[in-house]
Amino acid sequence: MIKGFVKLHKKLLKSDLWKMTPPFFKLAILCLLKASGNDFDYYVREIGEYVPIKRGQFISSTRKLAEELKLSINRTQRGIKNLEKINFLARSPEHQRYSIFTIKNYAKYNPKKTDLEHSIERRVER
Repeated sequence: MIKGFVKLHKKLLKSDLWKMTPPFFKLAILCLLKASGNDFDYYVREIGEYVPIKRGQFISSTRKLAEELKLSINRTQRGIKNLEKINFLARSPEHQRYSIFTIKNYAKYNPKKTDLEHSIERRVER
Protein backbone atom coordinates (compact mmCIF):
# COMPACT_ATOMS: atom_id res chain seq x y z
CA MET A 1 0.00 0.00 0.00
CA ILE A 2 1.26 3.45 -0.90
CA LYS A 3 1.12 5.97 1.92
CA GLY A 4 1.73 9.67 2.09
CA PHE A 5 0.85 12.73 0.14
CA VAL A 6 2.37 15.66 -1.69
CA LYS A 7 1.13 19.16 -1.05
CA LEU A 8 0.62 21.43 -4.02
CA HIS A 9 0.71 25.13 -3.28
CA LYS A 10 -1.50 27.53 -5.21
CA LYS A 11 1.67 29.32 -6.36
CA LEU A 12 1.98 26.45 -8.80
CA LEU A 13 -0.65 28.21 -10.96
CA LYS A 14 1.84 31.02 -11.61
CA SER A 15 4.89 28.78 -12.19
CA ASP A 16 6.64 27.61 -15.34
CA LEU A 17 5.51 24.11 -14.42
CA TRP A 18 1.86 25.07 -14.88
CA LYS A 19 2.60 26.41 -18.36
CA MET A 20 3.92 23.05 -19.57
CA THR A 21 1.93 20.78 -21.86
CA PRO A 22 -0.17 18.13 -20.05
CA PRO A 23 2.22 15.21 -20.66
CA PHE A 24 5.18 17.16 -19.24
CA PHE A 25 3.13 18.44 -16.31
CA LYS A 26 2.10 14.83 -15.65
CA LEU A 27 5.79 13.86 -15.69
CA ALA A 28 6.51 16.54 -13.07
CA ILE A 29 3.72 15.26 -10.81
CA LEU A 30 4.94 11.67 -11.26
CA CYS A 31 8.42 12.80 -10.19
CA LEU A 32 7.00 14.46 -7.07
CA LEU A 33 5.06 11.31 -6.21
CA LYS A 34 8.05 9.02 -6.76
CA ALA A 35 10.48 11.16 -4.74
CA SER A 36 11.47 9.82 -1.35
CA GLY A 37 10.25 11.63 1.74
CA ASN A 38 13.26 10.40 3.75
CA ASP A 39 16.92 9.49 3.27
CA PHE A 40 17.52 5.76 2.87
CA ASP A 41 19.62 3.16 1.06
CA TYR A 42 17.88 1.69 -2.00
CA TYR A 43 18.87 -1.78 -3.19
CA VAL A 44 19.41 -1.85 -6.97
CA ARG A 45 18.97 -5.45 -8.13
CA GLU A 46 20.69 -4.91 -11.49
CA ILE A 47 24.00 -4.06 -9.85
CA GLY A 48 23.52 -5.85 -6.53
CA GLU A 49 24.35 -2.78 -4.45
CA TYR A 50 22.70 -0.30 -2.13
CA VAL A 51 22.54 3.26 -3.40
CA PRO A 52 22.00 6.15 -0.95
CA ILE A 53 18.86 8.13 -1.78
CA LYS A 54 18.20 11.49 -0.16
CA ARG A 55 14.91 13.16 0.56
CA GLY A 56 13.51 14.47 -2.74
CA GLN A 57 15.30 11.88 -4.89
CA PHE A 58 14.25 8.70 -6.68
CA ILE A 59 15.84 6.09 -8.91
CA SER A 60 14.39 5.38 -12.31
CA SER A 61 15.22 5.39 -16.01
CA THR A 62 13.81 7.29 -18.94
CA ARG A 63 12.42 4.01 -20.31
CA LYS A 64 10.64 3.21 -17.02
CA LEU A 65 9.18 6.71 -16.74
CA ALA A 66 8.01 6.52 -20.36
CA GLU A 67 6.26 3.21 -19.63
CA GLU A 68 4.56 4.62 -16.52
CA LEU A 69 3.36 7.69 -18.44
CA LYS A 70 2.52 5.77 -21.62
CA LEU A 71 4.72 8.17 -23.62
CA SER A 72 7.50 7.55 -26.10
CA ILE A 73 11.05 7.54 -24.79
CA ASN A 74 11.86 10.59 -26.95
CA ARG A 75 8.93 12.56 -25.55
CA THR A 76 9.86 11.56 -22.01
CA GLN A 77 13.48 12.63 -22.59
CA ARG A 78 12.22 15.97 -23.91
CA GLY A 79 10.04 16.36 -20.81
CA ILE A 80 12.99 15.64 -18.51
CA LYS A 81 15.10 18.22 -20.36
CA ASN A 82 12.30 20.79 -20.03
CA LEU A 83 12.00 20.11 -16.29
CA GLU A 84 15.77 20.50 -15.95
CA LYS A 85 15.61 23.74 -17.95
CA ILE A 86 13.07 25.32 -15.56
CA ASN A 87 15.19 24.15 -12.59
CA PHE A 88 12.58 21.70 -11.27
CA LEU A 89 14.54 18.48 -11.78
CA ALA A 90 18.16 17.31 -11.91
CA ARG A 91 19.31 13.97 -13.25
CA SER A 92 22.51 12.14 -12.38
CA PRO A 93 23.16 9.20 -14.68
CA GLU A 94 24.72 6.76 -12.21
CA HIS A 95 24.67 3.61 -14.27
CA GLN A 96 23.69 2.43 -17.74
CA ARG A 97 20.34 1.18 -16.45
CA TYR A 98 19.23 3.94 -14.09
CA SER A 99 19.60 7.56 -13.03
CA ILE A 100 19.06 9.34 -9.76
CA PHE A 101 16.53 12.12 -10.22
CA THR A 102 16.42 15.01 -7.74
CA ILE A 103 13.50 17.37 -7.28
CA LYS A 104 15.09 20.75 -6.72
CA ASN A 105 13.56 22.63 -3.77
CA TYR A 106 11.71 19.45 -2.76
CA ALA A 107 10.88 20.90 0.66
CA LYS A 108 8.81 23.56 -1.10
CA TYR A 109 6.54 20.84 -2.48
CA ASN A 110 6.61 18.44 0.46
CA PRO A 111 7.65 20.08 3.74
CA LYS A 112 8.65 17.89 6.65
CA LYS A 113 5.89 17.20 9.13
CA THR A 114 5.90 19.08 12.39
CA ASP A 115 5.40 17.32 15.72
CA LEU A 116 1.87 18.73 15.82
CA GLU A 117 1.02 17.19 12.42
CA HIS A 118 2.39 13.82 13.58
CA SER A 119 0.24 14.04 16.71
CA ILE A 120 -2.90 14.90 14.74
CA GLU A 121 -2.19 12.13 12.21
CA ARG A 122 -1.88 9.52 14.98
CA ARG A 123 -5.21 10.60 16.49
CA VAL A 124 -6.96 10.40 13.13
CA GLU A 125 -5.58 6.89 12.45
CA ARG A 126 -7.02 5.52 15.71
